[in-house]
Amino acid sequence: MGPYGEEVINDNGDKLIDICEQHSLKISNGYFKHKRLHQYTWYQDTQELRSIIDYITATQNSGLKFQDVRVFREMTVWSDHYLVNTKILFLYGKSNANEWRENITDCAVELLQSPLYNIDSLKDESTSFLYKKRLDEKLGEGNFESRKECVKCIHQAAKEALGEKILRSKTKPIYYWNEEFGQLVKEKREKYLKWISSKDPQDRIELRRMQRKIRKMITEEKNKNWEKTCSTV
Repeated sequence: MGPYGEEVINDNGDKLIDICEQHSLKISNGYFKHKRLHQYTWYQDTQELRSIIDYITATQNSGLKFQDVRVFREMTVWSDHYLVNTKILFLYGKSNANEWRENITDCAVELLQSPLYNIDSLKDESTSFLYKKRLDEKLGEGNFESRKECVKCIHQAAKEALGEKILRSKTKPIYYWNEEFGQLVKEKREKYLKWISSKDPQDRIELRRMQRKIRKMITEEKNKNWEKTCSTV
């Protein structure tokens, strides 16, 4: 089932495992670490129940490489089940992933590690003319004994005429987050897992208490940052 699968297995879970053993199948859900929110495939709000009952299975000797399995909560329409999505890598030919990596040529590795250039600037006539001129100069000066030297000249011309593109991260850190919140969220998750396994009312009370504490601290931290920003303005 994997290290991140459902912790409690009922009769239906045992039957599923038996079927997988009979037909040499593997269950992929439990091998990818996500928040529990993105792992539970079924819910019942009236009784506050959550479970993983929808699975992605494949043959154990399959040549496919599973890269991720998670739940998309936004795709649910009039159902108590969430959409389960998986990312699969189709390897070229019959070779496995290790053989595929070993067969990559030096030129391909260089292309994978090459920088990104401002290709959009080629729309400008002056930049396009400059790039052609630089490329002619580099290719004219080069003494090509191998393909690597030709590729090197192309990179040099692109770097001088177009310039490298600076990639900016799309994810922005949450302005109010700190290590203390991360530790509290970790403790809340442990309490949640404890309540799920025991169904003890006292564990549920402790979980609710921890949730209220985290919400209160986050609200206070947001207000502090807001007052600081207002005073700065």
